[in-house]
Amino acid sequence: MVALRDTATLAEQAYVFGYPLVLSARSMEQAAAVNQFVHGRDTPDTVHSSAWVDLGDEPIVLSVSPARGRYYVLWLHDAWNALFASLGPRTTGAEPRTFALLGPGRHRDPLPPGVTPIACPTRIVHLTGRLEAVGEREEDALRWAREGFELTPLSGHRHDRRRSTDAIDLAPPVDQVERLDGHSFFSEVTRLAVDNPPGPVGSAMLDRLLELATAPEAVGDVERGVFRGRAAVRTEARQAVGEPIGPWRVFYDSGRDRLRLAGAARAGLETDATADALRAVLDRDAADLPLTGRSRYVLRFAPDAPPPVHGFWSLTTRAGAEGGAHSISDLRGLTLDADGSLTIHIQQVAPRRGRRSNWLPAPAGRFDLTLDLYWPGEAALQRRWLPPALTRVE
Repeated sequence: MVALRDTATLAEQAYVFGYPLVLSARSMEQAAAVNQFVHGRDTPDTVHSSAWVDLGDEPIVLSVSPARGRYYVLWLHDAWNALFASLGPRTTGAEPRTFALLGPGRHRDPLPPGVTPIACPTRIVHLTGRLEAVGEREEDALRWAREGFELTPLSGHRHDRRRSTDAIDLAPPVDQVERLDGHSFFSEVTRLAVDNPPGPVGSAMLDRLLELATAPEAVGDVERGVFRGRAAVRTEARQAVGEPIGPWRVFYDSGRDRLRLAGAARAGLETDATADALRAVLDRDAADLPLTGRSRYVLRFAPDAPPPVHGFWSLTTRAGAEGGAHSISDLRGLTLDADGSLTIHIQQVAPRRGRRSNWLPAPAGRFDLTLDLYWPGEAALQRRWLPPALTRVE
């Protein structure tokens, strides 16, 4: 039995450890569709795809149609919010592919010819992705997403194919998880971990979780630890805003740190592979003033320092989390300056005719600027390339 004086600290660590698992299970329970894709417009240049997959009954077949020249990436997260695989031109090519998602205990199941196995570490898998849709109407972009990605039970492969649906609110049920008392929370973790093992590193922690869940004499210490763990996850979620690099916040790979995984899960952020997509966000100009549509701005990439990508890059203005968005992309025919530099004009009103190809509309009020690099080059991943500051034009 763990000494009571150590129980509160252990309960805090265990809460942080188990938080993503409980939240994943509750999120899948609340999802409008399981084993089925949901697609929605993420930015004017991309489509966001998501699917909760339950591998408890049998393997699930993921069919990927030809990209037809579009860049895409699909990320696979386990029930603990850890990324374990990514699919797309960078890793698996742009040709049509068929994969079988195999849950724990099924990694050696026989598969039909032409189906590539993916050994999933947990029964619950969360698929998320980005699909390039530069210059496409929303209905065309969503149609390609629906036709290009399908999930089918292995028993119904080629017979009962499940097509995806359009955008549905996938907000995680954070409140449900945070209302659980310590005993209920840890009991749920140990129950879920049977089909969603945390791997060898987490086995010792699971043993301690079982001990906590069956120690009623330590209920006070357990609840104090849960209270501290809940506060730590909330704080981490509020701070999950990227790494400050000059005026930008850049979302580099956070690894498998348990508190970061829990904070990202609570914030609804995806722990994606930065080798596939790297995001930088800006909300202030070079003079450290908030961005507003009442001003005009210039973002200038030097002749020898455009965004380094193998896929494409996209620059987006957005007025708040739910506000309207505008995007500009290197796939949209931008015009270089005479010296080879690339200047993007960010303002509410269209600039004079010669600059309109490089115009990114700004919202009327406060806004953020987001730079997404899809399949970024090594210079960006190794921090040898950084986005320039945004200059206000007087």
